[in-house]
Formats: sequence, structure tokens, C-alpha cells
Amino acid sequence: MLDWISKNVGGPSMVVFVGALISAAGAYWGSRQRAHSDKDLAALISGGDSFCYMYIARNEPSPDGPLYGFTPVGEFPLYDVGVRIVDRDKVIEHPTTFEQFVKGDTNLSLPTMAPGQNVLNGRWKMPDRKEVRYNIFFSARNGYFTQVLRLRRVEGIWESATRVRRGPYNDGPIIYEHVWPRYLRDPTEEIEWDEK
Repeated sequence: MLDWISKNVGGPSMVVFVGALISAAGAYWGSRQRAHSDKDLAALISGGDSFCYMYIARNEPSPDGPLYGFTPVGEFPLYDVGVRIVDRDKVIEHPTTFEQFVKGDTNLSLPTMAPGQNVLNGRWKMPDRKEVRYNIFFSARNGYFTQVLRLRRVEGIWESATRVRRGPYNDGPIIYEHVWPRYLRDPTEEIEWDEK
């Protein structure tokens, strides 16, 4: 092919020019592939844009409380996940001591979570109320995300509404939301997220 270009199109300088174009295209394509694989490698190490959320299982009532766990979402593993669960109804508005500040808190560390691998943590002792409001703060190697989990007891089963946002303060973009139909008292009910 280069022989044909040399004889019919413009001599040796044209062959060099076409060869340079082919080399440049190959270098560009290779750098794009390398950049893509470097980005994937960084996401594999950090967790990329993956996140997780806490769930309360919708199973039959138990005196020990319902099962609870965490579900990862995304194509990359989550590492070094710390969880702070705050019962909004136990929070003291203006705490003056550390004990008052952490009164409604539960802190957990989660194992590395592979994509699609739920982590079942056991039974969660529910407060003796018909409705429960949890704000859940996650920190992981790939950043922060927050969850608002609202629970309501319906015929003995804990039904839930949940919303997850990127960032540490419940003000980032919504990245996940789910409401079990029986959580709503009627289809037009507005959920009181009360995220702050």
C-alpha cells in the first residue's frame, strides 16, 4: 500500500506523512485506552462512585427486632466504610456534654463490600414507637454519602422510605431513593424527609 502511495500520490514524502498520521492515530488511541484503564484502576482502588445504604428487613415481627444490613450500589467495591446512625428523636437540640451529643448515635465499621454483596448485620433493636427517623452518615475510601431512613410500623411490619445523597451534609445530589408502597398512608402523602 505504501508503495502504491509513493508511486501514484506524491512520492516518499507522502509515505512519511501517511505513516506519521497512522502513528499519531495509534498513539492517540493508545493514550485514550490507557487513560480509561487508569481511571478504572483508580475507581477499583477507591470505590469509584459506589455507595451503600442501610435497610431494615420487612420480615415477621421478632422480639429481638428486625434483621438489618447494608446494600452496596455500584460497579466497584467499597472499602473502609464507617457508619454513624443517628436516631433523630433522641437528639438533644443544644447538647452541653459529649454524652448528650452522642445520645442517639450508633457507630459501626463495615467490611469491604463487593458489588452486589449485601452485608447482613443481625437484628436491630427498634425503639418502642410507631415511627422512627434515622439519619445515617457514611464515610468510605471514595468519600461521603448520607442516608435518610424513615420507618413506620404497618400491621407489625416495619415499612420504610429512604433517600441517599452524595456528600456529608444531606445537601448533595440524590443518588438513590426508594419508598415501600405500604409506608405511605395514602398515595398522595408527601414524605417528611426532614433531612437536617
